Order: sequence, then C-alpha cells, then structure tokens
Amino acid sequence: MRKLQKVGPHEWRFRWPQDFYDEALIMDDAIELAAQGDEGEAERRLRAVLERSPEHIDIMQALAQVLNHTDRKEQAGTLWRKAVDLGRSAFPPRAFKVGRDLLEWDWLENRPFLRCLRGLMYHSHFDLGETNKALDLAYELLALNPRDNQGVRASAMSWLLAAGRDVEAVELAERYPDDFFPETTYGRALALYRLGRTPEADSTLKAAIDNLPAVTAELLRDTHRAPSNAHSGYESIGGTDQAYNYWEVDGQLWEGSGDALDWLRRIQSEVSTVDDFHATVRRGSRRRP
Repeated sequence: MRKLQKVGPHEWRFRWPQDFYDEALIMDDAIELAAQGDEGEAERRLRAVLERSPEHIDIMQALAQVLNHTDRKEQAGTLWRKAVDLGRSAFPPRAFKVGRDLLEWDWLENRPFLRCLRGLMYHSHFDLGETNKALDLAYELLALNPRDNQGVRASAMSWLLAAGRDVEAVELAERYPDDFFPETTYGRALALYRLGRTPEADSTLKAAIDNLPAVTAELLRDTHRAPSNAHSGYESIGGTDQAYNYWEVDGQLWEGSGDALDWLRRIQSEVSTVDDFHATVRRGSRRRP
C-alpha cells in the first residue's frame, strides 16, 4: 500500500510494499533490453509485472518510455497520467502541501514518482505543444525537489524565454546562482537584456562567458556542426557537446531577440580584452628579477 512517511519538518518520502522493490529488479532487466533494441521483450516483461502489481508506478514509467519510443504516445501518456495520479493520491490531504513540503530525490523511494512526473511533463505535454501545462509540472517538480537532480530547470528556462516570460525566467535562474547549465546562466543574461536591465545583463553574461566559453563560440558561429558526442544522453560540462545542444534548443532565442548576438559579441570582446591584459601582466611579472 503506497503512502507518504514524514522524515523531517516538511520533508517526506514514499513507503512502498516489499514486492515493489522485488519487481523493480525485473524492470532494470527490461530497461537494459530496451536499450539493446529488444523493445518487444522489454514490453512483454513490464506488462507481466503490471498484471501482478497494477499500481507499480516505476513499472508504468518504464513501460511508458517504451511505448513513447515506439510511437504509441497516447498510450504512454495514459500510463504517465495514471502513475502520477496514483502517486498524488498518497499525499495526505491536510498535512502535505506542494510548495511547502518536499519529496527530495535523495530518498530513493521518491524517485519513481518524480520520474513519472517528469515523463508526463515532457512527453505528454511539451511534446504535444502544451507548454503551459509542461511549465506547471516543471514548477511542481522544482517545488517538490528544489535541488532539481533531474535538470528540469534547464527546460523550464527555455520555455519561459520562448514565451516571453522574462521576469519569471530571471527569478527561476536566481534560485541556482552557481549553476552549470547554459540554459540558466546564458538564459538569465538574455532575459535581463530583454528586460533592459543592462548593467545586470552585462555582468551576468560576462560570468557566463567565463564559466562556459564554448557556448559563446557556438552561438556566434556562422555554421553549426554537431560534435560526435552530441545527443549521446550525456553532456560534458563546458564541452562543445553542451554548447551545441544549447544552441540547437535555444539558439533561436538569441537570433530572435533583436541585436542580442551583437551584444554577445561585444561582451565577449570585452572579456577577451581583460583576459589578454591579465595574461600580459602575469607574463611581465615573471620576467622581473
């Protein structure tokens, strides 16, 4: 029987029956089969588990992924919605409040629900053009798990900027001041620029260029070529793959924001000039007797 257990002030975790964990081992094997291309056998095994455990939301999530990948998006969406509804039904109606109470990723028991919520957000809303509904779920995920181990904030930033919701984009990015996602670092700079908050925009962009210079190089290219490791499912922080993936999703935001690319080019030249100056000073200091 699914339920939430309070583990601290406003902090909760799911409690699942033992067979939930036993069946999860079969799920791991099925996921491996799907990754190897045998999606038919993966689906068969997952459906067999659901027959025995019809409320196993982690199995629903895995099966929904298989269905989505084999172009049965409507069936996948139905499963994700059912899984999320089942998870939410465990929330104590008076004791638990989204926006105050947490279901953090650090608790392994919470991950099935958080994965289902993320799947519903991306594949049953955003992929179907329902960006506002996707954003609602992104905000719910970020409220439940503010540390955002799933990287939801990156997509949320892109969606907010695309919708012209620049103030909200700035507010979201400010929750993650030391972030490594270009969506939040460069995205915050772009939002500030579009809001006319020039000094903040300049300083934010300079910091972004210092931390992730490959992104600037990619945005300013005349032609774009995907590196061999782009779209691999993993990104190297500061790498050309991260830069290319960012351009592919958000490059149009920069191209469509007036003279934002000219501004980026100017700030890059200022950063380069400062770097050259400091390099010269360092070389000069080494020559001193």
